[in-house]
Amino acid sequence: MEDTVLNILDNLKVQLPRIPKLAAWASVVDVGDSRLQFRGNDFIFTLENELFFNVFKKIHTQLDGNHSLNDILDSGSDSFRPTTIEFLLKTLYANGLIHENKDPEKTQQENWAPFSSQINFLSRFTSTPLAAFQKIRSAKIVVTAQPQLQKNFNACLTGMGFKEALFFNSFEELKPSSPDFEETNIDLLIPVSEKLDFKLFSDINSFCHAMGIKFCCMAIESDKALLGPMVIPFQSPCIACLKSRYFAHEKALPHLNDIKNSEEREINIGISENIDPFVSVMAGEMVLEITRYLTGIAPPKTIGGVYEYSGLSPIPKRHQIFKVPGCMECSHKTPKTAIWGS
Repeated sequence: MEDTVLNILDNLKVQLPRIPKLAAWASVVDVGDSRLQFRGNDFIFTLENELFFNVFKKIHTQLDGNHSLNDILDSGSDSFRPTTIEFLLKTLYANGLIHENKDPEKTQQENWAPFSSQINFLSRFTSTPLAAFQKIRSAKIVVTAQPQLQKNFNACLTGMGFKEALFFNSFEELKPSSPDFEETNIDLLIPVSEKLDFKLFSDINSFCHAMGIKFCCMAIESDKALLGPMVIPFQSPCIACLKSRYFAHEKALPHLNDIKNSEEREINIGISENIDPFVSVMAGEMVLEITRYLTGIAPPKTIGGVYEYSGLSPIPKRHQIFKVPGCMECSHKTPKTAIWGS
């Protein structure tokens, strides 16, 4: 009893925000007997009072971040006193279920209702889901993939809320002189290949380092796929590092010593024919990875690593990539002694 009184007194000391807004991550569930539950990831708060149950039903539509505290307090009319509404708001605020909307005009100007699912998803990982989603909406993504793969990636990008995605049928079509390319200051290039083709990825690697473009590769064929690496020019291990490590290990194996021209051959990771379910899963994994990178809700997992997926298991295998000292692609060409002249 004493703890309950102390909790109530602590709640009364809370200073309410000027423009209260119900947390986007909170799902409100009527569990019966005039009880409301606010649910989130590893979070449950139950409102066990018929009066507060009815008060919340009265005011919940105004907790959208577009109404001031005074307007909400006055919305009880003759049914509920402002002090009763204030106490409920303080209880919710003390439990992290209400926060301040600092930019109500922007919320009113933009219609985010069609993207409520995406914003709610991001709210599980960040306290500013709308700001994170705006980065997604403004991001410019370029995808190079065969036409039969493009539909899967387009569906996943659109489903996550990406607005500007430019598709090319192949990397060869992506020319710096292309009007579409010049007008698009891209945030990330996503080259998708139907096999682990080191020659193709090496060309992409050289192109992106020369242009200063960040990119994340994917090779997918039949029942196997590779996601990554994500390469930030001159900062993270690149395709050339992966290629050097791969062939260094390959040549160290006695039974592979007779392979000739290994650097030029194409490495198939499966048989032909891709099926939509597997391609859709991999497209979703790629979109989630670039979402982590662009929004900052979590560190991207493919910087310095490649994930190998198989149709036989839902658990991917991670292959670490270490930067090769003096790599001709991702190491700066500036001599070490140049720092003394700067």
